[in-house]
Amino acid sequence: MWRGGSTAVLDVLYSALTIICYSFLFIIIIIISVVGNVVACFLAHWLVQWNTSYLLVNMSTFLFLSFSLFKCIYPCEGSHCMSMASPAARQRRLSSSQATTSSLTDDATSVTDGSGGTPSVLVGLPSSSRDLLQRIERQKDEIRILQEENTRLRGREVEVSALTLRLQQQFAATQSQVDRLKSQIRMELMNPVTEEEYHAIDSLEEGKRDLLDTVRLGIYQQLGTMRASKDTAVKRATELATETARLTGENKELQQRLKELEAVVEAERQSFRRQLQEAEQRGSTVVELEGKSRDLEARLRNAYMDQEQFLTAKLTASIKTEEATRLSVRLREAEMEAERYKTSAECSEQKLDILKSEYYELKLKNSQRVMELEACLKAAEEKLKTLSDLELESELFISNLAQQSDGQISLAAPVAVTNAVSSGPGGSQTAPTSVNALNNYESWLALPRSRKLAHALTVTKRCLQLENRVTALQHDIEFKDKQIARLQASLEMAREALNNSNSPFAMVERTVEKLNAENEDLNNRVVVLSEENAVLRQRLEQRTADVQVLCRHRKELLRIQRVLRRLGLEGQVAEPISLM
Repeated sequence: MWRGGSTAVLDVLYSALTIICYSFLFIIIIIISVVGNVVACFLAHWLVQWNTSYLLVNMSTFLFLSFSLFKCIYPCEGSHCMSMASPAARQRRLSSSQATTSSLTDDATSVTDGSGGTPSVLVGLPSSSRDLLQRIERQKDEIRILQEENTRLRGREVEVSALTLRLQQQFAATQSQVDRLKSQIRMELMNPVTEEEYHAIDSLEEGKRDLLDTVRLGIYQQLGTMRASKDTAVKRATELATETARLTGENKELQQRLKELEAVVEAERQSFRRQLQEAEQRGSTVVELEGKSRDLEARLRNAYMDQEQFLTAKLTASIKTEEATRLSVRLREAEMEAERYKTSAECSEQKLDILKSEYYELKLKNSQRVMELEACLKAAEEKLKTLSDLELESELFISNLAQQSDGQISLAAPVAVTNAVSSGPGGSQTAPTSVNALNNYESWLALPRSRKLAHALTVTKRCLQLENRVTALQHDIEFKDKQIARLQASLEMAREALNNSNSPFAMVERTVEKLNAENEDLNNRVVVLSEENAVLRQRLEQRTADVQVLCRHRKELLRIQRVLRRLGLEGQVAEPISLM
């Protein structure tokens, strides 16, 4: 029984949920139908001004179709639909369930009271009273549990019925809201809306637009496309009308011109017929003059061709002459450039020769100066040796003077010194130098002390002067060596510049060679152009002679024309003579 009650409750819940889902679906369908009908009504009112009766018929038809669709989607089945449809059926089902539970409780109480029952029931009872009481207690507990469950299920059924009633109320409210929304949309759409309001609605965001704004915007967009198509069609029709009018006018003009041309053609035909008759009459004369006219025409054509060739040759000669003058000017400029390069090259060569001569002169002077300085250095060294010998002698003399206290003067050292001096650079005089040294020493001894001191000071000053001159000469030698090194480096650079292919001198030489080659080419071209000019002059003389001949022929033709005029045949020969 409990299982049957739970299954019924689940069926009721499933039915309620199904009804809710399909109710929402039906509400959405109704809203869509209302919006579609309103849009259609607005479009109809805007475009064709339909009446309200057509709108009501259309809405009723759409509602009937939607309700039939809902009936097809959710058909009612069995007792669930009946129970949800009528409250009396629900009450009958509740009373039947209560009767079933009460019958079960009565059977249980009759067994416990010991009343007589069927033998099959008594056979299933336990033998002892204790077990029977326990079983009765268990049955009572189960009955109580089932009663509680039944009460809970009844409460749930009441909740489901309340929920169903609430859904019906919500559906009625939704239906009334839809009706109100439909009437509001109809009333709002009946009022005209300006383009500024449409632009304001279009500028709003999607979230800020309501249903009415969305409907208005959609209608406005559709109307815009329809207006654009209408304007395009009107514009196209206007263009076609103007094009048709223009073509009609052109057709009329062409017809008029055709008539005029037909009249002209007819007149020309008549004149041509008259001319043919006259030509038949004068055919013999035309046949005679035809050969002459052909000859004259051929001669005139040849004359024209010769004249065109003459003009072409004259133009070519003028072009060649201008080109020759331009080339001669370029040749003169190239010759001037070559002369300038030659003068610059000669100047560079002269400068190089001058630098070479200066270098060799400086080198010779440097070598002479070096030789002079070496000679001076040798003389200074000799003087320095002599001064050193004199200094040694003076020192020995002073030392001997210091030892004069015992009255003996040792002359061994001065003699050795004089021998050492005599064995120097002038070592060829041995005995006379020793004698001179001895005489000098004796004269030195005879001198007073003040004189000796003055002589020593003079010798010392002279030695210092010689030392200063030697240092100055050494500085001069170093400066000259540096100058010689710089001159050698500049000479090496000049040699490298002369030998280098990318040097200015080599580039000048190559440029001069190139200019010479260009000058030769230009001279050759000048010779060729002069020859062509002579040929063109000959042709010009020939053309002038031909032109003179043509002029004479023209005079003859004019004379023939005058003769033909006199004969009255001017119309037949006008065409060939007009070629002149």
